[in-house]
Amino acid sequence: MKFIRFILWVVVTLMLIVVTDQLMIRRQFSTPVLTETQVFYCDFRARLLTLGRTDGLDDRIGRTIEAEMKTSADASRYLYVDAAGVLHFADSFDEIPPAYRQGAQRLAQ
Repeated sequence: MKFIRFILWVVVTLMLIVVTDQLMIRRQFSTPVLTETQVFYCDFRARLLTLGRTDGLDDRIGRTIEAEMKTSADASRYLYVDAAGVLHFADSFDEIPPAYRQGAQRLAQ
């Protein structure tokens, strides 16, 4: 009897998972929280179903990381010293206060 109840609960749980899955895929929500949850779930599901494939599928995360690395590699960082003699780093020349721009040095990549 315990085994039959166990199997019944497994079947009910699987049915709830399938119903929730189909609801998240097919239903259009108007609430912002549910919309964001649906976008996350659909993206997660697509990645999960294509896990391990190497047939040229969409690699948005990899492209985003490469683009960020390229952008940061192209950017210059600067070093400057303030009136108190403290060293500061800046990600762009515009971040350096105008009074210290003349003495700023560009860091080597």
